[in-house]
Formats: sequence, C-alpha cells, structure tokens
Amino acid sequence: MHTRVNDGFLPAPGESDRKPAATVVVTTPDGKSHGNTKTYAWSDFSASKDRCDVRLGPCTFSGDLKTYRMKGESDGTAVDLTLLR
Repeated sequence: MHTRVNDGFLPAPGESDRKPAATVVVTTPDGKSHGNTKTYAWSDFSASKDRCDVRLGPCTFSGDLKTYRMKGESDGTAVDLTLLR
C-alpha cells in the first residue's frame, strides 16, 4: 500500500487569473482513486502570514513545525490526517 500526501491547493504562484481550487483524492489499496477537484471563490480562501494555516472552503492545512493537520472533503470523499515530524 502506498500513501502520497499533497496539500492539494491550487493555483500555483503566478497564476492569479485562476480561481482557487482544492483536490481531495483517496487511493484505496486496490489502486482505485476516489475524489475530485473543486473550484472556490477567492472569498472562500484564507492564509495566515504568521503560521501555517491555509483554508479553502471545507479544506484546511495547519501546523506548527512538529504537527500538521490536513482536513478536506469533496463529493463524499474525505481526509482527516495528522502528520507528525
């Protein structure tokens, strides 16, 4: 079984003409992927300048250099991960 964690937040720097989007995909041990990418309005996006705290619609990524938390949901597929250093 393989696990790949990606923040899933788009667009990349320099692509300011695009709307923000978040991707939630879970791949099961049999190799099937579930989930998709949803686009949001810029009013649904926020990011802290002082710490790791990014929010886009129902998706969040936050942490403190030792522990990070990633949560998100898209069309019935959800993730709730805690990453420890």
